[in-house]
Amino acid sequence: MHLITEILLVMKSEKETKILESAGELFKRYGIKSLTMSDIARELKISKKTLYKFVTDKNDLVIKSMSIVLDKQECEFEEISSQVEDPIEELIQISQLAEKHLKSIHPSVIFDIQKFHPQAWEHFECHKDNHIYLSVMDNLERGKKKKVYREELNSAVIAKLFISRFDILFDPDIFPHTDFDLAAVNKEMMSYHLHAIISEKGKKQLKEYNF
Repeated sequence: MHLITEILLVMKSEKETKILESAGELFKRYGIKSLTMSDIARELKISKKTLYKFVTDKNDLVIKSMSIVLDKQECEFEEISSQVEDPIEELIQISQLAEKHLKSIHPSVIFDIQKFHPQAWEHFECHKDNHIYLSVMDNLERGKKKKVYREELNSAVIAKLFISRFDILFDPDIFPHTDFDLAAVNKEMMSYHLHAIISEKGKKQLKEYNF
């Protein structure tokens, strides 16, 4: 009986994850405000009753979907970090992956989350201030040891500046989506970051990547 219970729990967890991932893809494609729970259930080919087994309301769905998206992206970034030894190449690959995600996001998604789903946005803020910050710190320290970044850099300050760029990137008053492609803006920001921190040795390596 205990084994059967465990199997059922695993099946429920897998189904919940699949539903949340699929809902996240719908939000990315169509925006959040425009989708009702009926729309989501219909697109996922499940009943609303099934959907409400895993979430209490739309806000709860957005929060849980955001958590799944961030966990998935965190795994993707960590995979790059584990496979790439050069800190410069690591940042370039992470930037390219971020651009890919930004290109797939409906322009209204960020605004919808910030305005109507503050708890979901808090998940991103926590992710930014912890995981991204620590990852940038690690990248900076490794780059300084390899002498591809300037050794006199204050890593803590640079890491704070790096994560603050997300506030700028997602500020519609600074970069309205009607005038700017966020993926292109992100690429420029990464280029700006790299050129600000690389050493003479790093400049030679950066040229090799044509970035």
